[in-house]
Amino acid sequence: MPGGAIREGETPEAAAKREAKEEIGPLPPYRVTDVQVQDCGGNWQFHVVMAEVDRPFPAYCVQETEATGWFTLEDMYRLLLHPESMCFPRARPRR
Repeated sequence: MPGGAIREGETPEAAAKREAKEEIGPLPPYRVTDVQVQDCGGNWQFHVVMAEVDRPFPAYCVQETEATGWFTLEDMYRLLLHPESMCFPRARPRR
């Protein structure tokens, strides 16, 4: 799920859900499979909330998002990500 600042009293999952709604629109039912904290250095952490859905759903470019798409985890390793978020693909869901 997309990320952003966690607000006071918010869990990483709640923040991810709020940010996803703001950036790509409504979400279908989902199952959280893992939550990890990635230390990206420079006093900056990235909470990674991994979730599964039963099927792809329409995701719209609402506010801060330039594009959306569906990717396998292996595809994500090849994405050109913002330098500060390059630690994200190291996160792997629990199996």
